[in-house]
Amino acid sequence: MSSSPDKVIQFLVSPQNDFIKRLGPDEVPPNELHVGHEAVTKLRGDGVGTDPFVETVSKFFDDSISGTEKLFVILDEDWHPKNCKEFNIWGEHCVKATDGARLPEELDEFRFHERCDSIRANSINISTDSRFEPTIRKYCGNTKPEKIRAGIIGVWTHLKVEYLLIALNTVFPKLEFSNIGICESLCASQKKEDHDHAIEKFKSFQVNVIEDRDEYCRDWLGLDY
Repeated sequence: MSSSPDKVIQFLVSPQNDFIKRLGPDEVPPNELHVGHEAVTKLRGDGVGTDPFVETVSKFFDDSISGTEKLFVILDEDWHPKNCKEFNIWGEHCVKATDGARLPEELDEFRFHERCDSIRANSINISTDSRFEPTIRKYCGNTKPEKIRAGIIGVWTHLKVEYLLIALNTVFPKLEFSNIGICESLCASQKKEDHDHAIEKFKSFQVNVIEDRDEYCRDWLGLDY
């Protein structure tokens, strides 16, 4: 790993109930875009012990943890009106102000944290939203590009996460937004082979792929707990 960053921007990609709500093995998903029982179990456990995804994200907002003062979080969320053309392709999901558009109950309170911004986009590609560039520039400020890291966790690894990666390397070429890390164990797609293929592709993009979530938090994000 390179030397400790001055600033870290952590993206949470669609960590919403319509995508990652916990399901029983025989329970029908709430919509076509939910990642399914197997993927949710990978992200959030089997419902008996700890919830790895929620537990990790909660650390991002725990101001008692050293290193969080450098960490800023951008929520990349789906947020659709009741009648949305996208539903003709993907089916209804994340309708604004519904439970499906909310974060898991334990995380929803963090929307209002002073180190968090939410971009509620009506698009599979967050970079098409007018708030994308100004939000990132707000957090980058005058910090030198080589002293900024980005982190990404979330769902639809081969679609939404990949679109975000491409955007960070094309929308911000002057910032040289190349210090990007992904926690493999906290990303998922409906089909494991789609996820695995995307992860291998990211490695070829020179993205830092870290499997263990504690290693990701400590070594990449710089959290000391």
